[in-house]
Amino acid sequence: EGRRVLLTEDDTRALFETVIARQREQSISHMIRRVTHAEFRGPDIIWATHETRYVYHNTVLSDAPHEGFSILHRYPDCWKVHHAQFTVDGRNPLN
Repeated sequence: EGRRVLLTEDDTRALFETVIARQREQSISHMIRRVTHAEFRGPDIIWATHETRYVYHNTVLSDAPHEGFSILHRYPDCWKVHHAQFTVDGRNPLN
């Protein structure tokens, strides 16, 4: 349904609340992510692509995964997602 850019913590929180509500409506209990490619772009930066599938009714995987791209940065105590992009088409349960 177009492009959406989240620039603030409030934007991000509002979108995640919407996504979680939609997951509950559809009885989605889990997301399974599989990394399809990852590479270091420096000692503290990883670029990675992954696909996500959904488990609903506790047993069935959704038919079509959606793909994502993330940039992760290493901080002194952990890795954090610094940037993320996702593609979701009309068949995806969360579109």
